[in-house]
Amino acid sequence: MSMNLDQMVESICISLNDFLQKTKERVKNLIPESVIFVVNMHQWECTLRTIDLITSASHDWVDLPGDFGKEYALRRSNYTKPIEYITPDEYNRKLASGSTPCGAEAIEYTIMGGESLKQKRIHFLDPPTSALTIRMTYNVKVSPLAVQDLPDEFLPVVKAHVIYQITPPMIQVNGIKQSNPSFLAARSDYRANLSRLISYDEGRRGRNIPQVLDDIARRTSQYMHR
Repeated sequence: MSMNLDQMVESICISLNDFLQKTKERVKNLIPESVIFVVNMHQWECTLRTIDLITSASHDWVDLPGDFGKEYALRRSNYTKPIEYITPDEYNRKLASGSTPCGAEAIEYTIMGGESLKQKRIHFLDPPTSALTIRMTYNVKVSPLAVQDLPDEFLPVVKAHVIYQITPPMIQVNGIKQSNPSFLAARSDYRANLSRLISYDEGRRGRNIPQVLDDIARRTSQYMHR
């Protein structure tokens, strides 16, 4: 069922029964937004990756991978205690005051940009004096156009979300503005597909406790058609 961008556009236009070029262009522009929205709003584990980062005795930082989105967990591989995150402001304040934890290397960190805004780095408050292995689990930055890189079970949700966005909530009937039944059906289909995806993801991970959608994500979805 894997689709590239053009195949997804064609599939959505078939569902809409609308093959106008302006519709295809609008659908093509909405798909990247939906990919990012659907993946990010639930912190899907399909986007989690774990890697080992090796520090250097001469640097208090280590480069993050190019597909880095957001850290999920960070710890030294030789013990289980997580490394604590601090904000860049707190990092700079502690660094200026010289309040680094003596003898406890790499127990606090922050994330800032390097020479390029595109390159992010982990900065340790207490510089490592030797090579350390830092094990990081992080959310991969999903390419907005990489529909084909998503697991198959995500595709119906992305498709339903685009149709939901593109369907007008109100229509004119005999000069009277009223609710669009197609919009209500599109919204219901999107929510049903999202619920199935959440249930599938929880079942795959052996979870029995339902997760509540983030309030911000819910509001974003609710007011998508303002």
